[in-house]
Amino acid sequence: FEQSGANSSVAPPALTCFSPQINIVRDPRWGRAQETYGEDSVLTGRLAAGYIRGMQGDHPRYIQAVATPKHFDAYAGASSRGHRSPTEVVVSWRDWLETDTRHWAHIAAHTQMLSTMCSYNTICWVDSYDPHTVSTQCPSPSHGTPACTNPELLTHVLRSELGFSGYVIGDAGAIKFAQTDHEFSPSQAAAAAEALQAGADMALGGGCANGTSDCSSMGALPLAIAQSLVTENMVDKALERILKVRFKLGLMDLDGGSGMNPYTRIPSSVIDSAEHRAVALDAAERAVVLLSNSARTLPLNSKMSVAVVGAKGGVAGLGDYGGAKKQYVYKFKGITKHAMYLM
Repeated sequence: FEQSGANSSVAPPALTCFSPQINIVRDPRWGRAQETYGEDSVLTGRLAAGYIRGMQGDHPRYIQAVATPKHFDAYAGASSRGHRSPTEVVVSWRDWLETDTRHWAHIAAHTQMLSTMCSYNTICWVDSYDPHTVSTQCPSPSHGTPACTNPELLTHVLRSELGFSGYVIGDAGAIKFAQTDHEFSPSQAAAAAEALQAGADMALGGGCANGTSDCSSMGALPLAIAQSLVTENMVDKALERILKVRFKLGLMDLDGGSGMNPYTRIPSSVIDSAEHRAVALDAAERAVVLLSNSARTLPLNSKMSVAVVGAKGGVAGLGDYGGAKKQYVYKFKGITKHAMYLM
């Protein structure tokens, strides 16, 4: 985030970051476990809160960047059928409260959460999860309500219960999928209207094809207004939430925020600095849990010979959204710093 704004005389134009990824992993078939903090909602809440505070900074007026914890909610639930739409999540009320909302409550209480992202999936809450009765408890075709068009989720829980006052952005295609994949909404205009009414304010993706009336997601809002599905006042409320955050970024200051905003004066020397690399190394070392060392193999030393076997030994696997790095430390390179090797 410092890199995004480094050496800039005005507030950087794009400092909304779609992270941290805080869904709780329950089913490996989901496919996105490597993006998350794992299975523990308490730990996830603590780590995410620190991440958000660090990303946004502690200035009384400005923020360094906008954190967007995602995805709200129950994405990666026990009955997910894939990592994107159509994904249908059936969850008991108890499991949802104890697992899927606990970390969100911690974040809301301990950070200035300004943005969040609603998820691809539908949610069907049941008294007790039974895979044999899902079809009757959560009837087709949608098997629940899409998260981005769910007023119980986005307005009652997120805004009223958790006190969230920021803006909600729909994941890429999520609002569109309410019609095309989940078959919940009868049209794109209806999907956009239902999302806005539920509490979503904007969408990642969408628009109108080649300037025509073939519009999807929030791009269909003009049509929804023309059909009296929503009012302009409802659109204005969503716009108000979005603009409040842009003001905090300094984007609306006459001087671009350069006079008062300390985050526009971050020098380029902070990028990939030795200090930051030391923090990254310390975080990586603290994140490792050693389950067994009965043969006293660790720590490695220069008298040991270690065989690095397999093609992955020379690859730095970063998972989704890893981005490009200036320097990679893969297994082979790391091991040979501390021991002899056989390749």
